[in-house]
Amino acid sequence: MKLFLCLLTSHDLPKLSRLIKCVVNANPTKVLQVYPHIIVNTLNDRYYAEVLEANFPFPVIRTESNGLPGKGKNSCAELFLESDCDYLCQYDGDDLLYPTYAQSLERHVIQYPSMDVLGIIPADTVRDYELGAGSRFTVEEGKYGSVWSQSLDPPPNRIGAPSKGGWVDEELPWNDNYIILQSKRSAIYKIREDLKVGEDALYCVQLLKKHIEGKIGYFLTMSSDMKITDGTTENSIQKQHSSYEAIQLWKNIAKEEIVDINRSSFSELPIVYFPLLISAEEKIEWTLNNF
Repeated sequence: MKLFLCLLTSHDLPKLSRLIKCVVNANPTKVLQVYPHIIVNTLNDRYYAEVLEANFPFPVIRTESNGLPGKGKNSCAELFLESDCDYLCQYDGDDLLYPTYAQSLERHVIQYPSMDVLGIIPADTVRDYELGAGSRFTVEEGKYGSVWSQSLDPPPNRIGAPSKGGWVDEELPWNDNYIILQSKRSAIYKIREDLKVGEDALYCVQLLKKHIEGKIGYFLTMSSDMKITDGTTENSIQKQHSSYEAIQLWKNIAKEEIVDINRSSFSELPIVYFPLLISAEEKIEWTLNNF
């Protein structure tokens, strides 16, 4: 099996370098062959030149950009669909990958060959404010980490799947999961390219609809042994635009994707429970050494 791995970047060369180091130093897999690509989706010609000058060990591809995240993610899907790979995995340029990320992906695709989408429920994060479940620690002054210590408990309502989707409530509809893997059957569906924030949350709802219709197999996992998200990146589009500003737009768009108001949540989806390949203590040590 072949994995088309996209390292998607628009700015911040040091953090891209950090991500590439994670990929290079990842634990080896037995069946899943990983093919990394650096996807530069930016309006900044100078940044593209800097990526080329860095002489990274992976192919560099520049794709057409409109300055918004959906366009970049769709460009990764298009490249994947043209390839001979079986699965697509996208990471943002400021993500950090645990050494176990590819091994974790491998056991999911081996165990569940009918899987077209894999979404992670528990999120390991580093933020510039203290928030999160699981084991908490200080990365450096003003930056705080939170990692999950196991994967066998049911997902909490705060992050997991409620009986109805947040799209029908008055509260902000946070992401229920983060899509980490796709097959070609699901990658044909495109993300909206006109949104400054929230395009990933709406994409989850769109794919949920396709799952309910029987067109794809959408799985969730409690395996938080793949990545830790860096929410401290300066000048990221998420920091420039408030999610709250987009809430009504999200709701109006999401209504088009809901098949049945009582089936509009991610409780429709099967949840996979694998024991973690890396402990909370190892996650913390690794993050402190690599952040």
